[in-house]
Amino acid sequence: MPFTVSHAAAVLPMGRRLPASALVIGAMLPDAPLYLPTPFGLALSHTLLGALTVNLVAGLLLFVIWHGFFARPADWFAPSAIRRRLTLAQQPGLRRRLNSPGRIAGVLLGLLVGQATHLLLDQFTHTGTLVTANVAIFRADIAGVPVPDLAQVGLSVVGLLLMALWAVRWYRTAPTVALQRQPSRLGKIAARATVVGGATLALLVTASAMAGSPALQVVVQAAVATVVAAGLASILVAMVWHLNRGMADG
Repeated sequence: MPFTVSHAAAVLPMGRRLPASALVIGAMLPDAPLYLPTPFGLALSHTLLGALTVNLVAGLLLFVIWHGFFARPADWFAPSAIRRRLTLAQQPGLRRRLNSPGRIAGVLLGLLVGQATHLLLDQFTHTGTLVTANVAIFRADIAGVPVPDLAQVGLSVVGLLLMALWAVRWYRTAPTVALQRQPSRLGKIAARATVVGGATLALLVTASAMAGSPALQVVVQAAVATVVAAGLASILVAMVWHLNRGMADG
């Protein structure tokens, strides 16, 4: 499959009509069992039944966790140049995103549309799918590598490049506003170092432990370990932020 994060590139054009965070979560949702201890596996999460049932429940839960737990610390420790470019609608806050039936419906639709793009792309990168099983070119090898495997790598790279280009365009064109408060410089450094350091360490350890394994397998496992480590480090940073905020409010 393409690198999970790369799937988010497919929903970039839809972010003005549906909640962007719901679209992004949905686009990565079928791969959730790779990173989280879910009660269901990839075999179910990559089906229409899974998309309409367990994935949708898990996606709504992740949406609530992101906006209720992670978004404010992520905003607080983000580079000031990014924070200054967030519109009012992009500011952290869970309640206003779920404060009406229409907004809840928009979140659910975003989760479903995001999943649809993921399942469609996987048709070209998984063996045994309707596309790869019936279109001759996907049963071929190029330089000894199956075409679906090449499609995995190619779509992963293209997705990351598209997101990078989108981010640059957004940064150049988004209007800026003055920031009222900012974290300490030391706090920013500590938070970012925790997340980046944890992810880098996981990447190096996994790649070293799998030395000699097939290259694609190493890439997949290293990518999974990096995302998991970054997620665990983010949980730690968010917990510390919420604890400090609670103490300050107390």
